[in-house]
Amino acid sequence: MINTKRIFTALLLAVIAMAGYAYDFEVDGIYYCYDVYGNAVVTHGNKKYTGKIKIPSEVKWNGKKKKVVEIGDYAFECCYELKSVSIPSSVYYIGRFAFDNCI
Repeated sequence: MINTKRIFTALLLAVIAMAGYAYDFEVDGIYYCYDVYGNAVVTHGNKKYTGKIKIPSEVKWNGKKKKVVEIGDYAFECCYELKSVSIPSSVYYIGRFAFDNCI
């Protein structure tokens, strides 16, 4: 029983650690994950966004083009050195707290 608890605890900690940076791929300094339809969603990664960011309307990853349709929850949260974000017309949804605590 003790080994089962240790294994479960180790797996739980691994999942929690991975959840901190929930992105599937990165292109030109922008982190993306997939939505349920396979479109690209801008998200956060292991580095904070800085400077001027231009989100493309589509992005190529693994030889396939993906339409960028959303800015996810908390995507730019606490990006204090962010100057501007250009958002294409393909983006139809901006998530909760996407720009929270940005100056």
